Amino acid sequence: MIKRSTVFTFIVLIFYPLFIVGTIPEIFRTPFDTETISRFIIPFHFQENANIPWAVMESTKWDIFRPVYSLSVLFDYVLWGTNARMYHVTDLILSWTCYILAFFLLKRQFGFLTAAIAVCLWAVHPAQPMSLLNIYGRNDRLVTLFTVAALSTYDISISKNVRRKSLFTLTLLFTVLAVLSKDTGIFYSLLLLPAWSFLVRKDSIRKIITSDHFLWLGLFLLAVLFVVLRHLAGFSASIDSEGINLGFRYFQGLSRLILMSLPIPSGWSPGTTAVCMVSAVATGATVFCRKCPKAMRFGALAFSVFIFPFPFFWIQESFLWGCSLWMSLWATGCAVFLYGKYIKPRGKKASLVSLMLLAVILSLSSLWSIRITRHISALFIRISDIAKYAVSTEEGPVYPQENIFSQFSDWRELDTFSDEEQCKINKYVIELIQLETGNPESVIE
Repeated sequence: MIKRSTVFTFIVLIFYPLFIVGTIPEIFRTPFDTETISRFIIPFHFQENANIPWAVMESTKWDIFRPVYSLSVLFDYVLWGTNARMYHVTDLILSWTCYILAFFLLKRQFGFLTAAIAVCLWAVHPAQPMSLLNIYGRNDRLVTLFTVAALSTYDISISKNVRRKSLFTLTLLFTVLAVLSKDTGIFYSLLLLPAWSFLVRKDSIRKIITSDHFLWLGLFLLAVLFVVLRHLAGFSASIDSEGINLGFRYFQGLSRLILMSLPIPSGWSPGTTAVCMVSAVATGATVFCRKCPKAMRFGALAFSVFIFPFPFFWIQESFLWGCSLWMSLWATGCAVFLYGKYIKPRGKKASLVSLMLLAVILSLSSLWSIRITRHISALFIRISDIAKYAVSTEEGPVYPQENIFSQFSDWRELDTFSDEEQCKINKYVIELIQLETGNPESVIE
């Protein structure tokens, strides 16, 4: 006889791939994004750079070092060549793996209900499918995956109190993989691992330091090594941004990220200062209020930690992939607390109403995700259609721009693009044509 809890767990685990594949299949029809095709696919395909040494050092030209991310794209290229669909499948598998790890991590400490609602809310947040559309979102996916893995091994080590050094070593290994996926991984582990022990397990600071000193020493040495190696390599402090976003630029960026994560119309904004102040007060009050549930406290802190390093990076939608996990935990912790204290004591009818409300929230968030993702995907697919049309109607390698784009006169967005954006689209179309024809000499004139 299969236990009811096993059935519910299975339903939660398969929810993620069913939602993505069943409601937004356009993801798998989306071609390579502009960054991926220029940064990886063209060099792999035409410049004989499909090798491990090139992939390992590829990111250093931008004063970053992300070999795990670059090698993952090389691995896809070796397996699938220029078939973008399978790269998206790889990203789906990576995302699903992180989803599963997060569910079991949260379930061990916060219970089934909190874990299930948190990961399902995360699954239907637009950050999920938007990240899957662009292969460059994989660096955020990998750093979050390895950070959650590090938290999981650390939690197991302090929960079961067995083979602690082996599990601590594994935690350090996952931290290294996170850092080699995206530089922010060093911030995440340094701050979230001790916070997990303090806020979630409620261990004293003295106990945390004395019992886990092997792990903290390893993390400290990794952080020092990270800083020293970047300095010796001559990397800039701003990592992959033109400059460090400080002062008002920081508040502008933080406000933009927060608004991107909420269902607020793009034309309406309560103001940069207001958004930042409300967010800072809300997260700070949650973290430092001891009466708040531990799921709320850790979710708020982790959300803040994942947003904190953004001054060193370009702001893009995929950056919200990890943030939205902890934001979902924060909201879920609050909801479960209110349910247990005020709704559940009122009986089955009140519980049924709260269940229906949850279903409505998940449905609305799903519709929000589907709408945004389909809109963005349609742009990439339309540009890909332009490239395919050019290849099917012209011999090349020179393709007349006027003839190609005249077939898409009904595409209203073309009239709204600036000259700079039009140049980028032309370059993107050329690269797609080059991949379609296998001819790196193809051009548009």
